[in-house]
Amino acid sequence: MLLISRLLHPPVMSPTKKLLYMTSWMIFFWTVFDGILSYLVPILITQRGYTNTQMGLIFSFSSFAGMIFDFILSNVLRLTNYLKTFLLILIISFIFPIVLWSASNLAVYLLAMAIWGLYYDLYTFASYDFVSRNSDENLSHSNSFGIIELFRSMAGLAAPLIASYFIVGRLGLFNIYFPLIFLAIGMIFYILVYYFSPLSHRIDNSCYAPKRKLITQIKQWKGIGKILLPVLFFNVTLFIFDATFWTIGPLFTDSFTNFPYFSGVFMTLYNLPSLFTVWKISAITNHFGKKRTALVAFMLANAFLIPIGYSSSPIFILFLVFCSAIFVSITWPAIEGAIADYVSETNTYRPIIEAMSDLTTNIGYIIGPIFAGILSDKIGINLSFTTLGIVNVIIIVVLLLVTPKHIRVHISQTD
Repeated sequence: MLLISRLLHPPVMSPTKKLLYMTSWMIFFWTVFDGILSYLVPILITQRGYTNTQMGLIFSFSSFAGMIFDFILSNVLRLTNYLKTFLLILIISFIFPIVLWSASNLAVYLLAMAIWGLYYDLYTFASYDFVSRNSDENLSHSNSFGIIELFRSMAGLAAPLIASYFIVGRLGLFNIYFPLIFLAIGMIFYILVYYFSPLSHRIDNSCYAPKRKLITQIKQWKGIGKILLPVLFFNVTLFIFDATFWTIGPLFTDSFTNFPYFSGVFMTLYNLPSLFTVWKISAITNHFGKKRTALVAFMLANAFLIPIGYSSSPIFILFLVFCSAIFVSITWPAIEGAIADYVSETNTYRPIIEAMSDLTTNIGYIIGPIFAGILSDKIGINLSFTTLGIVNVIIIVVLLLVTPKHIRVHISQTD
């Protein structure tokens, strides 16, 4: 109750923090909308006759399209304007469920996935821009992302339960347009975000950059990519992990017929721990460092997945997922805070770093659904999570050995 009271009636706060909370509520309702659809997409596709492998390939197309958008956006955007970008996200989000629900063949499903990929791309640009513009000496990047992740986790907590009970459990009551209610509420909060944003952010029209030579872009991407390679590779691994949960997690109910809402509880527990860990994230990262915190926490998160494949108890599996999710909830704001630090270091390379970060998201969400779909068809859902845990633990051990303690984003003009 204290947590809910703090969110609904926060103490007197600075304009920067007030804007952060308004934006977090907007993201909350948008994420509930998106989370319901994320839960429904694998179910909808498999119920219409596709195998898990085929579903994974369709699911991954959203991120393949996102990779193309990454390149386009990094060339078009010089300085992202979060107000314009959030508005565009809300508009595109409205189109996605309409196209998805009307899909009757593969081409339309792929079109829906491309639309989905576009607004995910835009969210990454908007969120990093918002945090880098609206932090101060009392509100670090990690803390800002921690609060945003808290609201996203609250949404992630609600979305699977709403989807599994009202839509999947009672399909006659609602259809895929039901999530648009939450999108409409998100639009109301967007109006408040616009109102609370500084005037300079509302009138900033310098979004578009002149064309740059392709050879210059390649050199810049190569230079920045080389510096940030361990962080970028870690991001790919993290998003493969997340994509696996969202691809086959909603299908888990079939494994436990005596627990009809198992997958809804499973996905809810995956999102629950951020409600409790977010308030301590700054203290943890200040003591251990953002990158090391993210790496160690993620290694522990994957270690808890390994026993899933050898258990037939739904309660024990839910316990393991909850333990794993505790460490994942520490990983997200820690690594996002590190990337926001790199973004704020230099305006010159801001679009490149933002685009590279989003590129890793897309790569992870291409590999993850395909990995999850194929494995779940071949060895089952339980052993798919075990395999994911083993592979990721090995990867993190290597990254702990090779990742520099301090990374500075700077490339010479001749690089």
